[in-house]
Amino acid sequence: SSGKIISAKASEPLLSSLERAGIVVENCCRSGECSLCRVKLLAGKVYQPEGVLLRKSDQDSGYIHSCAAYPLSDLEVLL
Repeated sequence: SSGKIISAKASEPLLSSLERAGIVVENCCRSGECSLCRVKLLAGKVYQPEGVLLRKSDQDSGYIHSCAAYPLSDLEVLL
């Protein structure tokens, strides 16, 4: 694990914060539908708006769509 620490704003999706820090995350729709930007949430809490289409298997395994996940606390994610 690289253990890279970045700053993330609660007012913007996690994907935007990752990109600003120079971390490339594959993405396409930027609206929570395609699942390309999914990351595994290891620790912390995020807000994901109603309507984000997260597969049940992803949800059960702790994945979030970084394009539609807003940090509510410090997070640890696996890319």
